[in-house]
Amino acid sequence: MNEKQPSGLEKPTHPLQEVQAVFAKLDLFVEDDKERRPLGRPWITSIVDVYTGYPLGFYTGFEAPSYTSVMNALNHAIFPKTYLKDRYPEIKNNWVAYGIPEMLLVDRGNEFAGDHLFNACEQLGIDLFVCPAKDTYFQGAIERHFRTINQSLLHKTFWSSASLSAFEESEFNCSTVSYSTLLECIHVWMVDLYPICFNKSVGGVPVKLWKESRVVPSSVASKTALMKTGNGRITGMGIRFKQLYYQSEKLVEFLHEYTAKGRKNSLEIKYDPTDISKIFVYDPLANSYFEVLCLNEEYSEGLNEHTHKAILDKFEEEKIDIEAIRAVRFKVEQLIARVEKLLLKERKKAEGAWRKGELK
Repeated sequence: MNEKQPSGLEKPTHPLQEVQAVFAKLDLFVEDDKERRPLGRPWITSIVDVYTGYPLGFYTGFEAPSYTSVMNALNHAIFPKTYLKDRYPEIKNNWVAYGIPEMLLVDRGNEFAGDHLFNACEQLGIDLFVCPAKDTYFQGAIERHFRTINQSLLHKTFWSSASLSAFEESEFNCSTVSYSTLLECIHVWMVDLYPICFNKSVGGVPVKLWKESRVVPSSVASKTALMKTGNGRITGMGIRFKQLYYQSEKLVEFLHEYTAKGRKNSLEIKYDPTDISKIFVYDPLANSYFEVLCLNEEYSEGLNEHTHKAILDKFEEEKIDIEAIRAVRFKVEQLIARVEKLLLKERKKAEGAWRKGELK
């Protein structure tokens, strides 16, 4: 992995020369759209172009800054936002900034600065630079962006201009918002507000600086490049990874040829930590990856690595097998559903009272 020095105190000379991962924990609570289930306070991970100040992409989650959040934000930053107008027709401008950066700047204090990020950047041809823990220049840039997100994104007058309903505005006044509304408002802020305002840090308007540079971004990248790397063990049931088994017809054919040549009993794989219902197995003969689904579809559907690890850790001493774990997960989900149903009932009661003017 090439680990180069950034331009330092000197300003980059063009877009995508340097981008920085910036994190902000928002001062509000988010609820699930369907059942109004409380999800917690969200983190925004944004990838910001250092030369123009233009945000290239972001990821909103509820876990602390990690490889997963950087991976998702970088994936969003690299590709064009072709979905924007269809999903959010009220947004006026185009999200013009995207592409593979030359260098990614990350904070030494964050836990994601490990082998997974180095490997992903290496595959994409990105130089990774870990900023010194007390580097005032980089820390200042992070703090400025953090303040901008919390102050501008959550400012009452901005939400009023975002055409929210009266009840949605009331939600923000109560520091609570639905997840879909939060995502829409983040898009509005990153496309229609922040890039068109003068930015003191870059000495100009981000969208103008980007367009004036006439940059031709490259987004030719593999989705698997940004995934985590691991090793799966070959068994009679397929590939065993994190105590789950993955199998497919293509894998059977591949393993027949692979093991016949006397190769080792493990394989390199890639996986998305936000969805471990499938893995991508590396085929050294074709120099490519192919998808393999988890045999336990019911358990793994919508399951992320963090939750799976928590379940395994809880029962590690008792050596409970995956079927027992699945049963426990079902019981836990039933309990959560009952609690959420009660919360939903109370929320509807409060909303009804609010509409009648009983609450202010």
